[in-house]
Amino acid sequence: GKYEAKIILAAIDSTKKPDIYIGGNKLGEDGKYVVNCTSIGNKKYSGYISVKQKDGSEKKYDFSNEYTVGEPSATISPDMLNVVYAGYPNPMSVSVPGVSMSDVTVTFSNCSTTKKGDGTFVIVPHRPGGNCEVNVTAKIQGKVQKVRFHVIAEASQVAAAFQTGLVDYQDGATIQVVQQLEQDPDNFTILEYEGHQGFQIFFSGYETKPVAEDVKLRQAICYAIDNQALIDGYAQGHGTPLYDVCPSFYKGWQESWQNEEYYPHDVDKAKELVAQSNYNGETLVILVSKAISRIGEIIVNNLSEAGINAEIYSPEPAQLMAIRLDGSNYDMFINTIGGTYLPDHWSIRYDPNAYATGDGTSRHDYVLGELLYKTWTVEGYTTENINEVHNYIKDNAIAYGLFNMSNFCIYSNKLTLVEEVDGFSHKCYPFSSTWEGI
Repeated sequence: GKYEAKIILAAIDSTKKPDIYIGGNKLGEDGKYVVNCTSIGNKKYSGYISVKQKDGSEKKYDFSNEYTVGEPSATISPDMLNVVYAGYPNPMSVSVPGVSMSDVTVTFSNCSTTKKGDGTFVIVPHRPGGNCEVNVTAKIQGKVQKVRFHVIAEASQVAAAFQTGLVDYQDGATIQVVQQLEQDPDNFTILEYEGHQGFQIFFSGYETKPVAEDVKLRQAICYAIDNQALIDGYAQGHGTPLYDVCPSFYKGWQESWQNEEYYPHDVDKAKELVAQSNYNGETLVILVSKAISRIGEIIVNNLSEAGINAEIYSPEPAQLMAIRLDGSNYDMFINTIGGTYLPDHWSIRYDPNAYATGDGTSRHDYVLGELLYKTWTVEGYTTENINEVHNYIKDNAIAYGLFNMSNFCIYSNKLTLVEEVDGFSHKCYPFSSTWEGI
């Protein structure tokens, strides 16, 4: 038989063709590596990809892989070429010729996995640059095949701009850019800061929605959500849990909230609350923008483990903006918030008199409204009044803080940060800081 692999490099200028070498031999433009399998056992190969830079120099990217030749052999195939992407769903097929899938066991490590059918899976690797392992065991003859796929990041023109010297500093870099440049600490410095908005889930208050008046169902949903899975699966590990709907830098945020129980992931507790609720198996709709739909997908899987059916609804941006304040269109809304003081957020989301439909989810909670109004004066913005609002929102699961994603600043090591000035959300203010090399 033959072993075939297609070698590709993400994040390159589409007008430039990289040169790919294995064992000193240059591959064709299609990047295909083909070798005859003349003996059984583990086989390894390595090489490098050469890309011409803007200044005419060449940059090399080393790679290596391995495969196993055996009989009977398991076939493990990423359905989107021989590469898997961190943080994204990757379809994968597994089969063992001549062996029923009922006699085949497939296990994965360093990734989240969803089984779609016999021999078909969707995997989401946890970390770029690591090994995502797929282990296949066939009962016949007890033979095992192990295959490792190297996890790499998606293409990014920003990373290419740094690498070619086009830019030297970026604030608000994406994780994909960070993942590429953190492999080169000699040339780039990455500063990581607490995010300034966080992600939240808001429950509809529209009277006909199952979650509107069912506190136990809302609480069950909060317990069912795996915040660490969100941080790992969406933010690639670059994030922190929330202890309130708002992140900790908001003026008025209380340090004591970190010591309170804030709906830790507990599937058994979620199931118990579902049993006590009025939930009858309805499919709950999660409104979420297409840009962050991955968060919704993870939550749908979390809820299914607790016996709650849910689906995501990701309309076009203009339509989402038009319906986001109307709770009749959804049961839950995943969003991110802005502001400096806690009432900046509270007034937009929970004031029952804010909109014609009620608050930001069509809820008419005038008890919460009165608690809010007490904090809207200088004299009333006290720890006691702030805690009353925090506890009411938390205890009644009006909304829930999911996680806070990190912010990143990246600069070329051609620059030297002499004195850093921290500003909003503790991040570096480049134009107020002192630099050398500019």
